[in-house]
This record gives sequence, C-alpha cells and structure tokens, in this order.
Amino acid sequence: MRRKVKFEIQIQGFSVKFEGDEDQAQTAVIQVGQGLAGLASLPGQMLHTNGSDSSAKQIAGLASAQDGAEGSGALEGTKAEKAVKAPRARSPKGESPQTLIENLVNEGYFSQERSAEDIVKELSKKGFTYGSGAISTPLTRLTRKNIILRDKKDGKHFLYKKAEGT
Repeated sequence: MRRKVKFEIQIQGFSVKFEGDEDQAQTAVIQVGQGLAGLASLPGQMLHTNGSDSSAKQIAGLASAQDGAEGSGALEGTKAEKAVKAPRARSPKGESPQTLIENLVNEGYFSQERSAEDIVKELSKKGFTYGSGAISTPLTRLTRKNIILRDKKDGKHFLYKKAEGT
C-alpha cells in the first residue's frame, strides 16, 4: 500500500495544495518546481525565499505526511526534492550565420563575386564552421533585402556580390 502524502507549497503569493500517493506527489513537486524555475528565469523576475532551510525544501514546502512522519518532509531525500534545483544559466549563443555574412558584407568581402563555397571557407577562417546548407537561407534573405545580389553561373551555382548602394 502506497503512503499518502499531503503538502502545501507557498512562495510569495503562490500556493499549491496536494494530497495523494507518493508517486503523484513526486510528479507534482517536480512540475511545480519546473514552473517556478521557469518563472524565476524570466527577465526581471526573481523569487525570494525566507529562512535558512535549503531552497529545495522551501520550494517543495513539504509538510508532514499522513503516516505521522514527525516534522520531516514526506519526500526528503527523494528524487522530487532534488529535482527542484535552480536552472542553469544559459551560455550566450554565438552569432547567426546571417549576422556573420552581414559582417562580411560590411568588411567588403563581397566586392568581388563569391560562391557559397568561398563564403563557407571565409567563415571557417574566422572560426565559424558552417556547411553550404546553413548559409543558403541567410544568403537568400540578404538577396531579398537587396543587400547582396546573386547571379547564377554555369546553370548550377550562384555567385554573390554586394548590391550597389549598400
């Protein structure tokens, strides 16, 4: 027979009450923790907790279980308690292929006609490894914006050059 668990989570005006078996409680704590972590990661949003308990216990707000566990959280030391860690900070993303190609335009790289292969090699020299498939959409977008022009040579491949007046 599964133990029944009852708890309430309260943080800064948020309140969640739960009553059910241990497995359901673990799932509920994980989902609430993920929701709170999502809120905490929003720009300009911060969740503050009071007291000296660990943040996992505060977030879980684990009250006593109906089985009479004296003052200890019903799920202490379980996966559910550990699952409510603070989210990792994301590392900043690199520049997009389109931004890198725009930089090449501004540097004068497209003063001569260039093939997609030439562009891939130039980006590689600068430490950015992309295949021709990764740069084809940005090249098309820049062509549509009239930043670069393209001309089909030998019926197969495009050559790209800076548009006049840009």
